[in-house]
Amino acid sequence: MAQHQDSCDVCRQLALAEAGEHPRFVANLSQSVVVMGPHQVWPGYTMLLVRQPVTELDELSEPDYLELMSELRRVAKAVREVTNADKLNYEALGNQCHHLHWHIFPRQANEPRRLEPVWTSFPENMADYRYDAEKHDQIRAAFTSRLL
Repeated sequence: MAQHQDSCDVCRQLALAEAGEHPRFVANLSQSVVVMGPHQVWPGYTMLLVRQPVTELDELSEPDYLELMSELRRVAKAVREVTNADKLNYEALGNQCHHLHWHIFPRQANEPRRLEPVWTSFPENMADYRYDAEKHDQIRAAFTSRLL
């Protein structure tokens, strides 16, 4: 079974959020922290970071699991409402970072490569899509207002 890593990007992001220094912070929930994704190829791409350093869902207690699923549902609803998504893609792969987290991608029917998975649909120049507060803070604020 995969073990939680000593050098963990999710733990680093959680620490930034706790210190009030995460540049893409959306909301603190009881079991998770919500942040905007580091790139916005799909405007509204959001991440739900689980507070506990677990690698799998079955490592959570039943009450924590149920609360986390409720939070995931709330975040998904906010993403869908704010972005008017036709479909949401949820990813909780954990192959690179063994700390449970979700990527939530709002997908639109008019996307050029809408039938392809997000991981195979990245544009050539990802730097053009980095999270930019000037461009993306309005959508971040809309998520925050729905989650508080």
